[in-house]
Amino acid sequence: MPDTPLSPQTAPRPKKSGRFRRLKRRIEDGIYNLLGPPVLGGLLNLWAHTLKLEFDGYEHFERAVDSGRPIIFVFWHEDLMSIFLGHLRHRLGKVGVMLSQSRDGEKVARIIARYDLTPIRASTSRGAVRGFIELYHWLVKPGAGSRYATIAIDGPRGPRRQAKAGAAMLARKAQALVLPIAFDYSSKKVTRSWDRHLIPKPFAKMYAYFGEPIDAAEWSKDNEASARIVTDALNGLKAKAGLP
Repeated sequence: MPDTPLSPQTAPRPKKSGRFRRLKRRIEDGIYNLLGPPVLGGLLNLWAHTLKLEFDGYEHFERAVDSGRPIIFVFWHEDLMSIFLGHLRHRLGKVGVMLSQSRDGEKVARIIARYDLTPIRASTSRGAVRGFIELYHWLVKPGAGSRYATIAIDGPRGPRRQAKAGAAMLARKAQALVLPIAFDYSSKKVTRSWDRHLIPKPFAKMYAYFGEPIDAAEWSKDNEASARIVTDALNGLKAKAGLP
C-alpha cells in the first residue's frame, strides 16, 4: 500500500538549526544591550521613587557603617529587586553585587552597573571560586573596590532561605561584618518562582528591616554552622516583617 502523504496539519516542522538559534539570540541580546539598560533602569529608578521608604533597625545599619569594617549586606533571593530599589532610594556609594553568570544575570548586571553597583559574577555551578576571590579583593584590597558588598545567600537557585556555606567562608576570610536585611511592602505581588520573589506596587510603603551586625571575624572554620547563624538571623527578620 503506498504511503499516504501527510496533511499540512500533520507534516513535521523543519527544525531550526543551532546556527539560526545562536544568531537569533545574538540579535535579541544586541537589542537588549542597546535599549534595555537605559530604558529598564530608568523605569526602575522612577518606580523606586514612588515608594515611601521606612526603616526598622536603622541603628544597626549606622553602627555597621560607622565601624569602618568591610560590610556584607546579606538577604534572601526573594529580595533581589528590593535591594536594587532600596539602593536607588538610599545610596551608599560603590557596592559590589554578587550575580549569577547566567544570561539573566548578564541582563541584570548591565542595568545595575549604571547606578554605582558593580556586578561580580559567580555561580554555585560556574565560576564560584573566581567570583568569591574577586569579591574578597573588592572588600579588603585598597583600591580594588569598596568595603561594601551584597549577596543573595540562597541564590541563584536555592534551596529557598538556606544560606550557602561559601558566603559564610567569604565573610570570615574578609573579617567582615555581616548585616542581614529583609523587606516587605504595604502592597505587593508575590511571584510563583522558586524564591517567591517580592514585587512592590507603585506608591506602596517599602519596609526595610536591618538585623544586628554579625561579626564574621569571630566565626569558627565550621562554615555550615556559620551559615545557620545567618539563616536564623534572616528568617527572624522575615518573621518580624510578617513573611515567615
